[in-house]
Amino acid sequence: MDRKALIASVTVVACLLAAALVWQARIETNGASRSLTAAPPQPAQAARPETHPLHVDGCSQDFVVKVGELIEPRVTPGASLTQLRAIYGPEAKTRQAAPNLATWTPRPYTLTAWSGPSPAIHIALNIGHVVETLDGIELGIDSFASIRHKMRDKKVEIDEQVTGDGQHWTLTTTLVSACNRHLVSQYSRTLDASDEVNRAVAPLPGPDGKPGPLRPDVFLNKVVYEYTLKSVTSSLK
Repeated sequence: MDRKALIASVTVVACLLAAALVWQARIETNGASRSLTAAPPQPAQAARPETHPLHVDGCSQDFVVKVGELIEPRVTPGASLTQLRAIYGPEAKTRQAAPNLATWTPRPYTLTAWSGPSPAIHIALNIGHVVETLDGIELGIDSFASIRHKMRDKKVEIDEQVTGDGQHWTLTTTLVSACNRHLVSQYSRTLDASDEVNRAVAPLPGPDGKPGPLRPDVFLNKVVYEYTLKSVTSSLK
């Protein structure tokens, strides 16, 4: 092998060795850049439950409700004063004359309980708050049209009745309570008897020329704030 060939061979070998060293250094650099020395990833925090069961004595089954939601009532009509105090604390006032009546306030709502032969629980929501009933109706958000739609989706029949005293008109929507079949839920709203409201509720003549029932349409876009839970044997008026 002549001198030139030897030099060429040595040069090729040197280049190969240099390339190998560069490749090795790159591998080591990449390895060092990985998160091998970083703190191990923290395990994902356990997801907080979004719902929880709610048991109400007197209801046929427990309810699944969202955490943080205010659900009422948590008693059923006929609950003793001791049971009411255990859940709501001391009452604001009590009337001993039959039927006995007790009221709890101030809260986001006023809760009134009647005992006697026609026990009932009434909730009057303060404006600016939201309370969900056992039927899934959100007082303070849902309108009477919303009640129609929600109950239609659940295949629950409702009865709508408009009544008046000359100065006010009241719509009452009645349905079988989701608590149990022996209770009814009533949602109501009262409007002043203005000329506009009077015209809106005025009955239309039927095919026989006789006036039909009072019309609830003027109430349908109104938000519901009043709710009553009572036994089926209670007066529905």
